Amino acid sequence: MVQSMMNCKEATYLISRQLDDKLPLSVKAALASHLMMCPRCRRFKKQTKIIYSLLLQFQKKTFQGVPIVTLTPDQKDRMVKNLRNNIDPGKTF
Repeated sequence: MVQSMMNCKEATYLISRQLDDKLPLSVKAALASHLMMCPRCRRFKKQTKIIYSLLLQFQKKTFQGVPIVTLTPDQKDRMVKNLRNNIDPGKTF
């Protein structure tokens, strides 16, 4: 069950997780409620979407039409793990 008052650490985790997994409706609602009140987490969500979009472009092997190097699945997993482990919700983005 989701607590009614989600903190920023939980919210940033869910924002990141939401890119890869479907969240239960109750969790989505709690996150949406938190985002309505928290400008830092809204900024984090916006920045996370930008990063995710860039990673998708990177995964397609081109950026603005220029070929680029592709990460191995292990490199991608390590990058995501490092990003998730280093989130500091108290830090201004």
